[in-house]
Amino acid sequence: MVNQAALFVMRLSMKIRLKRYANFLAAALLGGAFSSLNAASLSISDVPLFLGGNVAPNIMFTADDSGSMQWEFMPNDDMHFTIYVFPHPTSSTYGVGNYSNQVPDFGDNNLHNFFSRSAANNAVFYNPDITYAPWADTTGSVMADANPTNALYNPYDASKGSIDLTSQQTMYALWFWNTWNTSHGSASGNWQDHTFWPITYYNYNGSGSREDRASYTRVQITTTTPGSTTFTSPAGVVRTRDEEIQNFANWFQYYRSRVLMARAGVGQAFTQLSERVRVGFGTINESGVVVTGVKDFTGADRAAFFDNLYSFGPSGGTPLRDSIEDVGDYYEDTSDSGPWGPKINVGNGITEQLACRQSYHILMSDGFYNGSDPGFSNVDNQSGPLITGPESQTYQYTPAPPYQDNYSDTLADGAMYYWNRDLRPDLENKVPTNIADPAFWQHVVTFTIGLGVNGTLDQASDFPALEAGTLAWPEAEKGEATAIDDMWHAGINGRGGFFSAADPTTFSESLVAALDSIAERTGSASSVASNSVRLNTETKIYQARFNSADWSGELLAYAIDSNGDFNSPIWEAGSLIPSHSTRKVYTYDETSSAGIAFKWLNLTSAQKTDLKQGDTDTVGEQRLNYIRGDDSQELSNGGSFRNRAKRLGDIVNSDPWFVGTADFGYSDLPAPEGSAYTAFRTSSSYLNRSPILYFGANDGMLHAINAQTGIEKFAYIPSPAFTDLWQLTDPGYAHRFFVDGPVATGDAYINVGAGKEWRTVLIGSILPGGRTIYALDITEPDSFSETNVLWEFTDPDLGYVLGQPWITRMNNGEWAAVFGIGYNNDSHKAMLFIVNLEDGSLIKKIDTNVGDSSTPNGLSPAMAIDLNNDRITDQIYAGDLYGNMWRFDVSDSKISKWGSKFKSGGQPAPLFTAEKSGIVQPITIRPEVGRHKEGGVMVYFGTGKYFEVGDNQLSTPPKEQAFYAIWDNDSPVSSRSKLQEQEIREEKVGGLFYIRTSTATEVDWTTKEGWFMDLISPLSGAEGERVVSTPLLRG
Repeated sequence: MVNQAALFVMRLSMKIRLKRYANFLAAALLGGAFSSLNAASLSISDVPLFLGGNVAPNIMFTADDSGSMQWEFMPNDDMHFTIYVFPHPTSSTYGVGNYSNQVPDFGDNNLHNFFSRSAANNAVFYNPDITYAPWADTTGSVMADANPTNALYNPYDASKGSIDLTSQQTMYALWFWNTWNTSHGSASGNWQDHTFWPITYYNYNGSGSREDRASYTRVQITTTTPGSTTFTSPAGVVRTRDEEIQNFANWFQYYRSRVLMARAGVGQAFTQLSERVRVGFGTINESGVVVTGVKDFTGADRAAFFDNLYSFGPSGGTPLRDSIEDVGDYYEDTSDSGPWGPKINVGNGITEQLACRQSYHILMSDGFYNGSDPGFSNVDNQSGPLITGPESQTYQYTPAPPYQDNYSDTLADGAMYYWNRDLRPDLENKVPTNIADPAFWQHVVTFTIGLGVNGTLDQASDFPALEAGTLAWPEAEKGEATAIDDMWHAGINGRGGFFSAADPTTFSESLVAALDSIAERTGSASSVASNSVRLNTETKIYQARFNSADWSGELLAYAIDSNGDFNSPIWEAGSLIPSHSTRKVYTYDETSSAGIAFKWLNLTSAQKTDLKQGDTDTVGEQRLNYIRGDDSQELSNGGSFRNRAKRLGDIVNSDPWFVGTADFGYSDLPAPEGSAYTAFRTSSSYLNRSPILYFGANDGMLHAINAQTGIEKFAYIPSPAFTDLWQLTDPGYAHRFFVDGPVATGDAYINVGAGKEWRTVLIGSILPGGRTIYALDITEPDSFSETNVLWEFTDPDLGYVLGQPWITRMNNGEWAAVFGIGYNNDSHKAMLFIVNLEDGSLIKKIDTNVGDSSTPNGLSPAMAIDLNNDRITDQIYAGDLYGNMWRFDVSDSKISKWGSKFKSGGQPAPLFTAEKSGIVQPITIRPEVGRHKEGGVMVYFGTGKYFEVGDNQLSTPPKEQAFYAIWDNDSPVSSRSKLQEQEIREEKVGGLFYIRTSTATEVDWTTKEGWFMDLISPLSGAEGERVVSTPLLRG
């Protein structure tokens, strides 16, 4: 007997382990209540359901408020006497006492002057290579430019004084000077008045001693500087006089000191942060560090974060180790108002805190730590506690490089102490893991950022030796450079990272990188497409990813060597998208049934109205340009549109689809098609066309990306997307699906205007973005234009098509797109559509007559099969929400005879109905079909639904689903009793894999008509598992 149970592999079978708190997650994260099958329509989710466990992470940001943050020079090693580069008019510029008003005078031969007022030495001072933007406010908009005639010393408190940078000033301070060296003790000074031109700086010439005036070129703007003067920075940035004055004024007001620079960088980074996080604020000298605990990063709490950031007073020491301890202790808080709350109602009067929340600490400092020892032992050189996970997996930290060292009470010990322990043993250990952080228990991930400080080790060159154990961490000493090595070590032990920033730009980029890392860990998913099953030097693997923190997307390409290995990506398509002005973007004019370029003048009046949303044509066109990739109207650039980290939107359900020069075998068709196909495939235009990756994204577009270079060839916006395109520009954007459906491609012999010929056609669905199927002629992707948009198809009986369409030749001689109606059509019945591939006209609509408004139905993606190897479809299989697996017979040349193969009382009848104990099991995936040795075919499919709001909830008791293998031997299979039962026998964790074994009971085909396996764990029983992806048939 054939062991049919061994012939399938379930590629994706999803376990729902959300347990009781899932009710809250669905309501809070998905924005709607559960809609059962008995509702008038199905509530298709606007966000990926598998992110239901993506609870908003905790991020505690701790700022350095030590006194050195007031200083206007960085780094410490070179500052010598220079505390300020401008005298301060008050004694408390930042709300706390200033340092001595000690300033190098502006004498041109004063070594402290040209040394301190050159960005080559002083990383805080004005750098003409940088364009200084004002701080960001809570909405992401930039604050006003500084007024050069009234530049503020503290932009958050105008009462602290101002200066006219455009006129000569005389001010009283402790002015000091020296003409021979910068060493300590080598200067003279007096409290006195001194006259100077404020806009004075020195560009280092690139060679010569930095203590030699001849190595610098002075730049100074006075009242006699002509307005026509231009200024060119060392890097080649050219500005007019007024532009240079404005840039200097912005630097003075917003970046002049370490604390101002830090506020600028932190503000710019956090203003881009999604509202789908919880953020807290602390300062290292605050009692207990935590100023405000983690709260939703919205509304008043978001505003409070920026208020705390822009107003804290820098004074005191640098007790970084206390900060690690205080924040770590905060994360052990068990109260409902603590970081693992809020306490949520999950039904039946039961409340729980969220055990799956990830927690982070970002600690920044400008100096070497000091302060008393916190009392950590040598944590990273001791075995940690044994921790057990939800799948009975265990973890115990064992000392090993690069984590361990030989010293106690280090910053690294503190980071390890709050990482390798379960901070909330009263909660289940189900924190999501990732490649950078394997911890499944409640813990803290630590990021450290050093501002203008360097240790004794080099990250790039020394890390390999530290990791190998051939280099030991040095002993961290308070106030010494080894304390910065310890900051790096803490970032490693805390499984976060360390960033060293020497200037404002690098600091902002470092903080953004830390936040991006958190976003990637807390909300990402991917799909993979390969352009070949053979591994050779030209093979690549393509990965589409998305970040749910900001709903951006990436498409990466990796080269695979002959060993099957791959390393860093060779390109990322999102960063290679052409400029908005040159991009080839097309859409569809429904009134003329033709493709058009996505440009304002080409749009229909209805499309313009959708984009304007009651605003002017100018705003509507700005929205169009934004969607094309223009960022000039984003909040961060002074506009009113949503900030984007990347121009490519999130890619969720639309797997990248590779199109090269595949042979579909149509040369076997009779003439003229067969011979024409051979000529088509051997033509130079076909053989030389660019290989393309096609995928939909939730930026409203189908993208066509050159698979070799990563550069976008063109993009297409289906017309139904216009209704909501404007929302992409809204700063309060809440995710929704646009062009998220899968695509299918194939060669077809059709007439697109010049008689029958072979063309390559793409069919796509919009998924929840619209009830439409679209078709593009992609035969020549390098020259694609609006004329290659074939059609868009819609119909009242067409719902939201969630699955991949099918391109095939039918027995009436026509080429067609075949697809199930999806869900939420007007009739609520399950139907199959067969649409002419040439012009999008309806060939046949096959109605199952199952479904009504009280119990709406839908049809899954279809599987078309050819029984006699003539390359023409004879049968089509698809399932519905009532558990019916349908067989549609299309083997006749007469369209009128196409329909359901089986009948009952004159009405269509299914091949099989999946149910258990009278409860139907919905079928939402495409079935797989294989031949049976006794004749007929085997139809393989799993049951379960996972697209509607609430589908990631676990019912009580959990609904039981199954996998079926049904023998279609030209007669219906009446019930489960006709099937051989298989069972899941064992579940265990083996290394990094979750392993199952099942029975392989042979099927007696004389008495049975297939087999089934209930998706029930032998350990835990029913857990809500369902099959949500097409099975893969092997053998």
